[in-house]
Amino acid sequence: MLDVSILTRPELPKFLDLYCKLARNDIIEQLPGKALGEIAQLSDDEIRILVGYASMLSTSSEVIDRTHSYEIATRLIELRGTNSPSLVAVADIILSRIGNFPGRGLLRKRYSEDMIPHAPFRLWLERATREIENSVTHFEGNDIALTDFQFKLFDALDQSSSVSVSAPTSAGKSFVMGLDLIRRLKKGGPACVVYLVPTRALIREVSTKLREHLRKAGLGAVPVRSVPFPIDKEKAQQGAVYVLTQERLMSLLHSAQGKPWVTTLVVDEAQGIQDGSRGIILQSAIEATLRYFPTVEIFFASPLIKNPEYLLSLFGRYQGEVSFIETLSPVSQNLILVSQVRNKKNHAKFEVLLQNEKLDLGIRDLGFPLRAGKFKQHAALARAVTRDDEATILYANRAADTESLAEALIEELPEANHPDQKIVEFVEFLRNEIHSEYPLIKMLPHGVAFHYGDMPAIVRARVEDLFKEGILKFVCCTSTLLQGVNLPARHIIIEDPKRGSGNAMLRRDFLNLAGRAGRLLNEFHGNIWCVRPTEWDEKCYEGELLQDIHSAMSEAMADGGSTIQRLLVNELKPDEVDIAEAAFGKVVNDYIAVGVSLMDSEFKTEKNEVALALTEQKCKEIKITLSAEVLDANWTSPASVDT
Repeated sequence: MLDVSILTRPELPKFLDLYCKLARNDIIEQLPGKALGEIAQLSDDEIRILVGYASMLSTSSEVIDRTHSYEIATRLIELRGTNSPSLVAVADIILSRIGNFPGRGLLRKRYSEDMIPHAPFRLWLERATREIENSVTHFEGNDIALTDFQFKLFDALDQSSSVSVSAPTSAGKSFVMGLDLIRRLKKGGPACVVYLVPTRALIREVSTKLREHLRKAGLGAVPVRSVPFPIDKEKAQQGAVYVLTQERLMSLLHSAQGKPWVTTLVVDEAQGIQDGSRGIILQSAIEATLRYFPTVEIFFASPLIKNPEYLLSLFGRYQGEVSFIETLSPVSQNLILVSQVRNKKNHAKFEVLLQNEKLDLGIRDLGFPLRAGKFKQHAALARAVTRDDEATILYANRAADTESLAEALIEELPEANHPDQKIVEFVEFLRNEIHSEYPLIKMLPHGVAFHYGDMPAIVRARVEDLFKEGILKFVCCTSTLLQGVNLPARHIIIEDPKRGSGNAMLRRDFLNLAGRAGRLLNEFHGNIWCVRPTEWDEKCYEGELLQDIHSAMSEAMADGGSTIQRLLVNELKPDEVDIAEAAFGKVVNDYIAVGVSLMDSEFKTEKNEVALALTEQKCKEIKITLSAEVLDANWTSPASVDT
């Protein structure tokens, strides 16, 4: 049931009725097709009552109340803001009160021509005070107002040497990390910041942003490296920045070209610690950094995890650490369920999930069949929901599916009469440098592209740039989105999502994906369209907002290391090999090769000690042919041991 903490019991039913009516009115305006039946509209009296609730809830310290306040204010604005200056003024005060200054900026840009709406003196003073309280110096030297969460994180990064934070995908964690990086480099006593990202696809994006921030801050001479070559401290008087994957960080720490220096380690998308073999490598890279630089500052950022403190304890950071959770996002998401209607191929039933409660939005005539092939259905839905100033991501489970989806999209989309010059240049580049019949060539003039990890990096990067610039309208994408690639859009269309080798998407991954619907400073809400949700293998659209994480290495060793034992006798399934090899390499390097017993490790429990002893015995029987130093630098390679 929907929850509101500060309302009295007699008030609650009335509030919920009006709140649901408002949500229904707002979302129905965004649905495709024609409604079959009447839609009850909000009266002026009901709007005044809702404004009163929003004002009252905005004064609460509870996240759930502030969330409802945001939803009421922004949904009323989307419905009536164009014709109601007084409603815009009220929403401006409410967004200021809850500290959502990005949302307030969008409100002023869209509904008051960037002018500050009028307010009585007392409310004007309150609004100004909140803005001053949350203001910090921007990269360019001017002041900028942060959200409450961003300001809290910015302060924590300054006051503490170990911070772990959990917040929604669109909460602005990376932006604050960039502000802090500038502050750190300006302090003097040069800093060397390693910014750790989960994939190569993110290196370019983060590096480009950081270089831009440094330039605006007058620190353009600070080197930003994405290759694992040490920077001479004497030649980096203003400091240095690395943007690396965990594998490249391991290479940097063991570089033959000299010893690196690291003062700060930023781990973005830190929930990757739980992701199989790469999670094990990430853990090892962080442990190695802390071993070589015991006083290094370390900051973790993750989307919506329940136990951010776990990351600090995993790496032994118990003194002066700070961890906290934020669930209020400056952009919220509408989770819309789209289902077939029996014997009515052009009809669809729509529902929206509000705090895991389904709200009926009615049946609509789409004007196209929800029965054809899935690619054609998704393409038709995307075309129907995407307005002229909006962008849509269509999620696909496999790389080949992204191209099929893009093909289906362009069947009913005209080519631009005068395509943007950047599209023309990109097409020419593809034709001359990639292949004269590369599939993107015929899609780009329609404003359509596909995006997946195994594309040529230069092509994938250009697709990202054109989408962010609004030149592309539709991108068909795989789970590269889950690794933090920043492709925010108004809409995401998804059906029975998978990740990896056909595995059903987990709740935590769905939340990460859904958080990319809704562009900060462009929309108040994003839409996730879940097609035929009752047929999904995993109902990942339902469940708790916050998810527990544990390291992949801890999970692999929880039963005493049976996966390692089966690896050594070649009894693994194909999808188990990667994590088994990574766990085996870590055990051999961290314990067997240096004479530390697994029985004294954090992996031992009363339930697994017999199995753990057997794993240790089997590993000790292996003849190690490399020195400890070489093994430490190359333990992920199976060639480093003689089996």
